[in-house]
Amino acid sequence: MERKKRWDQTKRYKDLKKSLIADLEAAGINRLPFSELVEQYMAFWVQLQDLDADITARGVQVPYANGRQTGVTDNKSVSAKIRVSAQMNDILKNLGYSDRAKRAGAQAGADGGEDDVL
Repeated sequence: MERKKRWDQTKRYKDLKKSLIADLEAAGINRLPFSELVEQYMAFWVQLQDLDADITARGVQVPYANGRQTGVTDNKSVSAKIRVSAQMNDILKNLGYSDRAKRAGAQAGADGGEDDVL
């Protein structure tokens, strides 16, 4: 049996979590329930890495054998990845990232971006 990678022990995991917590601290909200949302986000991140690894290893479609029937079917990791990604996006919205991105975009436009009217 193949051993699963411990994604929660990787540098990427640790850096991402540290960055999310630093953002909470900068926003003055590093407390429950926001810190719990970071934990949920990171759990979903681990799942997403496992799903990506499965899709890479087995592909988008996988063979099946059911009695005398054989063929290919969709890899269920693909649809699961879509659901996990949606949950992760919802968590980021709840942490205020959507609002910060909008403000950053508005500031970039006000700073003389390509969308300026002449």
